[in-house]
Amino acid sequence: MSKFQVHGIFALNKPPGITSARLVDKVKKILKLDEIQKPVEEFSINTNRNKYKRKNAPAWKLGHAGTLDPQAKGVMILGIGQGCKALSSYLKTPKKYEAEVILGYSTNTLDIDGEIDEIVPNTSISEDSIKSKLHSFIGNIKQTPPKFSALKVNGKPLYHYAYKDVPIPDVDKSRFVDIYSLTLDYFKDIKHNRSSAEGILKSLEIGDQAKLVLEHDYHCFGFSTTCGRGTYIRSLGKDICTSLGTTGFISKLSRTQYGPFILGNNVLDLEDLSDTEKVLDVINYSVLLHNKTFESQSS
Repeated sequence: MSKFQVHGIFALNKPPGITSARLVDKVKKILKLDEIQKPVEEFSINTNRNKYKRKNAPAWKLGHAGTLDPQAKGVMILGIGQGCKALSSYLKTPKKYEAEVILGYSTNTLDIDGEIDEIVPNTSISEDSIKSKLHSFIGNIKQTPPKFSALKVNGKPLYHYAYKDVPIPDVDKSRFVDIYSLTLDYFKDIKHNRSSAEGILKSLEIGDQAKLVLEHDYHCFGFSTTCGRGTYIRSLGKDICTSLGTTGFISKLSRTQYGPFILGNNVLDLEDLSDTEKVLDVINYSVLLHNKTFESQSS
């Protein structure tokens, strides 16, 4: 691909197993943004303050709105060049997620990338018992972010303390977040038919990698939610499990919608970025969609 000289926004389907920051770096390399020097023609996009308009803007930056966890996949909105100025418009925009929770085990990261730090039996949990608890999580609820998160305390992200095993400053990290909808998608009893030749699996213990749970029998459930700014789906999953008298962690997470961008509809896949014509078409469409969305909200 030649040097990509354009300003705007577009949505990308983030694959699992990569941080949001590393994905941005990857896209920069594919689009060769670091090599661009020559300015382009007039660009116009609606921001949350006013319509930004400038001729021959020389900066080809790439930024994103709404960080996704490394193991999560789904919609990430990217701003390219002066389109980065429009990303703040999405701070208060609702997001939709689909998640899976494995019951009976907790991890230090509240997801499958961590280590098991608690094991709690969950034999009495059923589909009906889960459904009966979900309604209490709809509305403006209080939530404590995971200790492995980017939320800053005393100027440093929580993961700084967690990775270095340093005590977190004694401050109230909880906040109120908005859950607009929450529905149960499924409840499953996962069993593996192991042959005698495969031997008996070692029992899971505190400190084991959470991914080892997938080799054992376990219960899990999936849920869909629409939520507001600052919501941690990992914390929501853990809190639901606590209300059921057990514990759990997020094993799968996908952001299916962010504002007007919907997975499978107007979101690019990483491999699409090598098709210059397709990327340009999507960026042009996305800018029009963005302007229409936020102009209608301000009118």
